[in-house]
Amino acid sequence: MREFPFPSLTHTPIQLNGEVVEEVNSFTYLGQVLNMNHKTNEEISRRCMAGWRAFNSIKEFLEKHGNPEDRALLFNSTAVPSMLYGSETWSLTKSEEHQLAVTERAMERRMLKITKLNHVRNEDIRQRTKVVDVVLESIKSKLRWAGHVARMKDDRWTKKVNDWYPRKHKRPVGRPPRRWNDLMRARLGPMWRRMAQDRMKWKAAVDRQIINS
Repeated sequence: MREFPFPSLTHTPIQLNGEVVEEVNSFTYLGQVLNMNHKTNEEISRRCMAGWRAFNSIKEFLEKHGNPEDRALLFNSTAVPSMLYGSETWSLTKSEEHQLAVTERAMERRMLKITKLNHVRNEDIRQRTKVVDVVLESIKSKLRWAGHVARMKDDRWTKKVNDWYPRKHKRPVGRPPRRWNDLMRARLGPMWRRMAQDRMKWKAAVDRQIINS
């Protein structure tokens, strides 16, 4: 049985063509886990596992090939997209960002055949692998998508859902859950949608955020 995050709301079974539609706590749709608790931790774990599968498929080449540029190109075009599929829609916590970063660092160590016993700093490993930072790539992907959504002129669902907030929803006790647009507000200010209308200004703003991260 599905557990409702808002117990005060009346539950009416959903019917389609006279049949009751099964309701569940989570569901995988278009490759992503959707759930009723507004959290992405399950999806992040799935993405890390997908990243490892992609990495293992190219591991032999990465371990044997000596050219760092070629290795980085293959890693960035294989493992990274597998880890960041759907990242435009994420609202990451610091813990989830850490999980992504730790997973990528483990892959880099495997690529160079380095263990923690070697006491090599993460910064030195990154200089040798020359791969992109998976957390920064997720931020870049989300900011670019946010600009695209902000410039939409029609009433498609993508834009409606971005601006929607449940009127009867009471904020929970304690720290409120992260919302999709919190990242843009924190990095670019409350007027980020207006800024996004100018493509060149938005691109420059996004580039500055990545450089300063």
